[in-house]
Amino acid sequence: MPTRLPYLLLASLAIGCQPAPDAPTELGDLTLFFFSEFETADDAYYGDALLNLEAGVLSTVDLAGERADRKWIQPTLYEEHWGGAAGPAEIDPDVQVPITVAGLSTWPVSTHAMATLQPDQAPLEPSAPEHDRTYPNDTTCWSEETCTRLDTDNVVKKANILYDITYETEKDYRRLTLSDGRQAMVARTWNDSVALGDEGVNSIDQNYATEVFIESPTDSGQTQRMMAIWTSTTLPASNPSDELVRGTISVGIDGLFRRHDEFHAEQAGN
Repeated sequence: MPTRLPYLLLASLAIGCQPAPDAPTELGDLTLFFFSEFETADDAYYGDALLNLEAGVLSTVDLAGERADRKWIQPTLYEEHWGGAAGPAEIDPDVQVPITVAGLSTWPVSTHAMATLQPDQAPLEPSAPEHDRTYPNDTTCWSEETCTRLDTDNVVKKANILYDITYETEKDYRRLTLSDGRQAMVARTWNDSVALGDEGVNSIDQNYATEVFIESPTDSGQTQRMMAIWTSTTLPASNPSDELVRGTISVGIDGLFRRHDEFHAEQAGN
């Protein structure tokens, strides 16, 4: 399991006195950047990338419109992009099936941040009938909004039309304030190893994801969302096409976005 070091310390070691490079602007580069630089980029650099994502991608589509208009295929994530995370090095990254989906939440970033503290995450995940979360560090400062980093360890039972598999995964979050004062949050998820199904046949071989939450520029009570997933599976019986896998995952991401808003409404008594 990789060591989780404070990202500002790592940033200072990596950047030193050299001038900071420009943040990436293209969607594919941005998805890789959010994953690989999660630990090392300081808030200004990371925030610039989030603003570039908003200007170049999120603002150009109807985030509440048809899924086909707000999903994309991003580049492959290689070991060089792990950035302190880890994965099964024996699995060929070129067999990944990447997919990115964006959406709009009617709840603020702060509400999404507090939902990360639910030990039982199953009510927030329509494709995970079981999702138990623990916290390696004290979470008081996160709940009081006096710190910007939250690490979590998760045991997830994922069930969909393709497989039924339980696996362990790490998911870490960082919050930041953008240069214009708006709030944002980014999450990063990865599986250290191959996850086998109950029968020992089906498996999730690779699983990496990054998730973005940006306060809407027109309504502080809304959040622009994006999730990028890189996954590969072994499913001998069904042997689904990449397009079926990609379609299933994109439907799942959209369902996740929708379920999060439903959960927040339930918690608020609406």
